[in-house]
Amino acid sequence: MLRLRLAIRYTSTLWSNKIMEIKIGNSAEYLNISCPEVGETRAVDDDFYKVTLQLHISGITTSIGAYVMIGELSQFQKDLSKLYDTLKHSFVFASIEDNVELRFTPNATGQIEIKGYVRNSDYTATVDFIIETDQSYLPSTIKQLKEVLTEVQSKN
Repeated sequence: MLRLRLAIRYTSTLWSNKIMEIKIGNSAEYLNISCPEVGETRAVDDDFYKVTLQLHISGITTSIGAYVMIGELSQFQKDLSKLYDTLKHSFVFASIEDNVELRFTPNATGQIEIKGYVRNSDYTATVDFIIETDQSYLPSTIKQLKEVLTEVQSKN
């Protein structure tokens, strides 16, 4: 099984734009969800933001454009917090556009299985994967996700 680290960070570009990134995995195998600065890649509806899903697992590399809703990210943060607090909370993070799904399932020893897929926008290709992690990686992710949501929501 693959060890997983969840991390959300901001990356500054030469023009001081911020890119939100949610990295799920390690340096060799991971899913990265990145979104340019709020307001620059918004869909018609202010609740949708364009993201890139980049999966790097077992020699497979994909890069898929997708949209996520702020409400989906907010629920993701709440579910991660509940999982960390109880280690009994199973949940699914999925986009309404059905381009990404991550099923978080904890076990009695503190390990967390993440079973998921990424799918292209015309639904002709899907990559399934399984990653295993533990609860020690969740606190910084939860904190960083809260910071990202605070900034995103302050610009609306």
